[in-house]
Amino acid sequence: MDGKGAMMADQPDVRSLVEQIKQMRDDLRAVRSDAAEIGASSAKVRSGLASIRADLARVEMKLEAFQEGVEDWFDRLDDLVKSTPTIPPPRGLVARRTFTS
Repeated sequence: MDGKGAMMADQPDVRSLVEQIKQMRDDLRAVRSDAAEIGASSAKVRSGLASIRADLARVEMKLEAFQEGVEDWFDRLDDLVKSTPTIPPPRGLVARRTFTS
């Protein structure tokens, strides 16, 4: 080979490089598009999580209110039981146990 032929063999094929560059541009566009979709999906997930957290806070508030109501009801019932005098059964009557163990 002469000097020019050897030099051409050492240089990369320009057409091949151009095709590689075009492919890389297409790949970059696809990656950017995927990144935008991931960003949008992430925003939806964050929004959904915020909604779930708000729902949980509302449920906790309702549960606390219910618990307070039940505790108040039992406190009033306990006070009523304590304030009610015990009435003994009339003479001659025997209390029967009707439950089984």
